[in-house]
Amino acid sequence: MGCAQEQESLAPKSGHFHTPKTTSTVEPVSVSNRVMVKVDNNVSVQWNIEDAIEAWNKNLPCDYFLLTGYSNRVLYIEQTYDPNSLNMGEHTTSSHYNQNILLNSYHGYELEVLLHELGHALGLGHSDSGLMAAETPVTGMTQPDTGAIDIARGRVLC
Repeated sequence: MGCAQEQESLAPKSGHFHTPKTTSTVEPVSVSNRVMVKVDNNVSVQWNIEDAIEAWNKNLPCDYFLLTGYSNRVLYIEQTYDPNSLNMGEHTTSSHYNQNILLNSYHGYELEVLLHELGHALGLGHSDSGLMAAETPVTGMTQPDTGAIDIARGRVLC
């Protein structure tokens, strides 16, 4: 998917972040190993962020990505429109506590791209095939594949 993982990143540019509204009832929790998701107000709802988070959370031993509650670890999601970039999405880590996902709306609003980038936020690297493949055509995947889920379950501490 043409993403650059593990590179240094600056704090989010716009500073206008909100927590997406969700239809599921999630009790606020305070667990430092989970990640609070903050979405830039400029990110289009077409990215289906809540669907991607739900797809990962239901396959993990706990709700790792939080839409409500508190965690000292934060994942910022931002959007750009860059016709000169081949990247559909990009995940960067600025510290153990802060991560960023930058989505390129020039390439469309594919749920699979967001699932892939959230996989990086879980600590997954690129694989030869499946959801975490670095350079694959978008196939319309709406759920993490079994290989990615198995690795992620081994990394998530609840």
